[in-house]
Amino acid sequence: MILDTNAISAMSYQNRKEEDRNLEIVLQEAIQPYLSVPVLAEYQYGLIHSRHQKSLTIWLDRLKSSWPLLALDKMTAHFYAEIKNQLVKRGRMIPVNDLWIGALALQHQLPILSEDRHFDYVDGVKRIGWRKK
Repeated sequence: MILDTNAISAMSYQNRKEEDRNLEIVLQEAIQPYLSVPVLAEYQYGLIHSRHQKSLTIWLDRLKSSWPLLALDKMTAHFYAEIKNQLVKRGRMIPVNDLWIGALALQHQLPILSEDRHFDYVDGVKRIGWRKK
């Protein structure tokens, strides 16, 4: 499963919100969690503005060393183009980085751990949420 930025953010909270406690259960049941380049970029951008930049950077470095990273390549670009075309035709665009995450999910046939429901608009992508509805 590929973790979206909101999953990484929820994992990093020192005092996790009650609604995010299920995240731990979902991660324990995952066969293999993956990081991706777009998610790392978004999260690291957020760290620039964080009061807890130093401790969260250390936490992220540990996470990066223990989980595999999915990089963007030529095949990812193909899936990106297909997804964007599909969404444009439907008039339902999603953020650019989420297009890349969706493309990686299709390319590697992996679900996405996210609370962003716009992934549900992408044919072939399975989104797994952790918050109770």
